[in-house]
Amino acid sequence: MAFELPEARYVAAQIAVELPGKQIQRIRLEHGVDSLIRQGFLNLHQIDLEGRTITQVYSNGKWIFLHLDDGLVICFTLETGGWMRLFTSGEAAN
Repeated sequence: MAFELPEARYVAAQIAVELPGKQIQRIRLEHGVDSLIRQGFLNLHQIDLEGRTITQVYSNGKWIFLHLDDGLVICFTLETGGWMRLFTSGEAAN
């Protein structure tokens, strides 16, 4: 399934309602990202994001950008295997 511009805008708008002001507690990389890491498309395994706060979310083209309070920016597209799940306080991340 191709992730197109309208979907990126829609997903970014949904995320922008929920995430700004929230603090990252944990990043979990799922199975299957090994090839993305080897190709240099993913470096979240090298950066400690815990405790950082999301300040802004928007889309540009097919990409979704999450700005963090320390100036870092996470950019991703669901087309390259990116998925984001928000777990509320007390909810188990399975």
